[in-house]
Amino acid sequence: MTQVATNEPQTGSPANPMSPGAMLLLAATFLGNARTAQLLSIEERSLRAKLAGDRGVTAADLRCIVSDLERRARAIDGHVAAIKAILTPEASCPTA
Repeated sequence: MTQVATNEPQTGSPANPMSPGAMLLLAATFLGNARTAQLLSIEERSLRAKLAGDRGVTAADLRCIVSDLERRARAIDGHVAAIKAILTPEASCPTA
């Protein structure tokens, strides 16, 4: 999982092409394993096997999760907009 996160720049698009397995892993991080397994019509145990690389990840697998990922992205975009709407220009993050 850490490997996937390091490949993802702040823009949200991968810096390097990701394998289908890495794409599914990141999607499962965003959607949760239970929902991802449900979308793929498989048990969570089978999903864990796909995520571990024991079973292959197909384009059809990825196609099954795209709609929910898009819905999640829109929800996050809406939340970001709501936060930005209440922030003043001088608001900044505290330094460590």
